[in-house]
Amino acid sequence: MDLTLFFYVTLIILILKADKTVSQCKPKRKEFDKEFSDLTLTSKILGSLNTKEVICQYSCHSHENCDAYNYNLDDGRGEVLDARSSFFNVVMRKGWIFRASKCESDPCLNGGTCFHAIGKDRCLCPCQWKGKSCDVPITNSDYVMSFPGGSVNDLVVFENPFPVSLSMLSVSMWFQIDPAKDGQHALLSYATSTKADTILAKLKPTLTQICIYNDWGVTGNVVLYINGVKRGEKANVATGETIGNGALVLGQDQDSYKGGYDPNQAFKGNLTSLNMWNRVLTASEISDLARKCPTQEGNILTWTKLMSQPRLGNVNLICSTFCVPQ
Repeated sequence: MDLTLFFYVTLIILILKADKTVSQCKPKRKEFDKEFSDLTLTSKILGSLNTKEVICQYSCHSHENCDAYNYNLDDGRGEVLDARSSFFNVVMRKGWIFRASKCESDPCLNGGTCFHAIGKDRCLCPCQWKGKSCDVPITNSDYVMSFPGGSVNDLVVFENPFPVSLSMLSVSMWFQIDPAKDGQHALLSYATSTKADTILAKLKPTLTQICIYNDWGVTGNVVLYINGVKRGEKANVATGETIGNGALVLGQDQDSYKGGYDPNQAFKGNLTSLNMWNRVLTASEISDLARKCPTQEGNILTWTKLMSQPRLGNVNLICSTFCVPQ
């Protein structure tokens, strides 16, 4: 369950879609347990269907390596999941359900609900608890900002967030994108009254952690890290420039100051632990941030401060195990 981000330019990350084939074999016995509403499992997809739920369940039965599936109650889309997958997460998706196999045991504490998926027993924890057995209390860094609609009305606006003009900037966040939404996802943008897209983080659907830092005041360098690993660098992007007063908008791309939003670029998903520093983070610091949801906060903008800003549309705060490794 990876995620995070550091940047200062328009970034688009392309991810290949999963295999769409579904084999038809004689079903073997599996006992599916509870239905989980408005949630899906993010993992490797064995096959995608558009049919009745009973057929989706039959398809999971027919796969030797399937122990869970997602299903859309509104339009009949189904996703059969691979129990051998190396990644896993629970994602909020309105109108969807997931069903998983019955637990072999019940390790869940504090009111957690057990389900067997992606190869082992797991716990869906209630608010205020996290961890593999729902045994760890939730803290501020565990709260997730949810953008459920993918609409231009869903955003958070923070005017003049920086106390001084900046010539260096590191930005770190964990995010989770709803793969059902087409188009791009603008995680955040920063614009001034004279220049749009001063900072822009935009990508295509996936579940990941990204990290970028920018030293444009001196060298103009922009460096990209994904999951703690350096993936790209570009020099002379904006040498000698600084960032002054403006508006930081979460969830939208500003084509003009606090406006010009495009629904095809609206963010749909969750984000958390967004922090900013007025210096370049070291490779070691970035690696530490990529391992788990960080407890440390930025020195010029903190996640705690962002959580207190007005949330527009359907944006809301939820406690979640969103970025806790499973």
